[in-house]
Amino acid sequence: MADLGTDPILAAEFVKFLNAQLQMLKRENDSLKQRVETLISHNGDVDTPDKYQQTISSLHESIDTLKRELNEARCSAEAHRREAGLWQGYYDKLKTSYVPENLGELQRKATVDKVIRLLKKDLAKHNASNSSETPLSSHTTQTYEEFQKFMLKLSASTAAEMYTGESRIVFDQPQLQILPKAAIAACDGGFAFFGSLVRWCPAPCQNGLLICPTLQYTPQSGTGVDTISASWSHPTEWSSLVGQRRELLDTDGEHLTYAGTFLIHAGPKLLQLTDLPDPSDKGLVHELAHRTFDPSSKSQRVKSKPYLLALGAMYKSTDGALPVSVLGLQRVGFNERFFAVLRKAYGKRGKASEKARAWARSETQRSMSPHDLGLDDDVVVSKKHAREEHEEEEMGTRPSKFPKLGCGLLDDF
Repeated sequence: MADLGTDPILAAEFVKFLNAQLQMLKRENDSLKQRVETLISHNGDVDTPDKYQQTISSLHESIDTLKRELNEARCSAEAHRREAGLWQGYYDKLKTSYVPENLGELQRKATVDKVIRLLKKDLAKHNASNSSETPLSSHTTQTYEEFQKFMLKLSASTAAEMYTGESRIVFDQPQLQILPKAAIAACDGGFAFFGSLVRWCPAPCQNGLLICPTLQYTPQSGTGVDTISASWSHPTEWSSLVGQRRELLDTDGEHLTYAGTFLIHAGPKLLQLTDLPDPSDKGLVHELAHRTFDPSSKSQRVKSKPYLLALGAMYKSTDGALPVSVLGLQRVGFNERFFAVLRKAYGKRGKASEKARAWARSETQRSMSPHDLGLDDDVVVSKKHAREEHEEEEMGTRPSKFPKLGCGLLDDF
């Protein structure tokens, strides 16, 4: 390649090229100056690199803030979506339950809830005005389990082997019946039947515990559910049993049995039903509600269902609105005379029942139709027709019938 210094033509071309580049750079410089002047005229000054960096940092922070807000909005939307799904499920259940056949159940629940609110309100007034008379002032710290251990340690009289199983049955129904006068006269201190209120100690101990209501409720006369005005009191019938003996009758499946003679001991005077084992026992709650409800008229007894349901719900609640007390049942004997009278009466009732069943069966057979006996209509009609013809022949009102020749004589061949 020739040197620029020795080749004038090449040097001239190179100079032209440099001039062209210089002119182009000048034009770009003028353009940049014009843009700077334009920016200065609009902004008054040109931002420095530090200001650009601050603006960029501020933009990044704004973007990060928007991202966080977007994530929070997404989380909130998901939570609202789940909540909307729950409410939709509640609505679907309510929509399916609110039908004419379930309307009565909804009305019953609303009535019971209203009764519960009114009873609790009146009970709070009663406790405030009779705070010195409530059993709260005499309640002990003894628990149900501690009292049960105490009853397990007490000795109990065991029944003879001959009085076990079916031999103890005295009534065929699990309800207290009218006792014979001889049995009442043979009682050692009276008889009692507490139903589902009795909780027996674990075998082989034959002692038990009696769950008692501490309050009694009587609606005021002439009031209904809408204008209920309750009258609460503290019954003494349960506390008066302490130290007394009773001939105890108890349920055994669908029968009523004689359990023995029991001495009653005092126990915890204020417990919640939830403090007891198996507090949701329907039999116990039902019995407590019935023993608490004391109607003053026949109409109140007939309309007692909402009151009983409300009292049962109050017993099962954890706020202790209706506490219970516990008494001990110690088995101290077996009244042979009392039991013999009940068994004798039970045997007589059994024989009378068997005669009544036999008579009912005979009457049923007499009143049965020919179809129930398995006879066809043509057989019944032919027998009836033959009996009528026989009676007419005996009375002479109809001549005897003889078979004609050729009719029925060759049937045997």
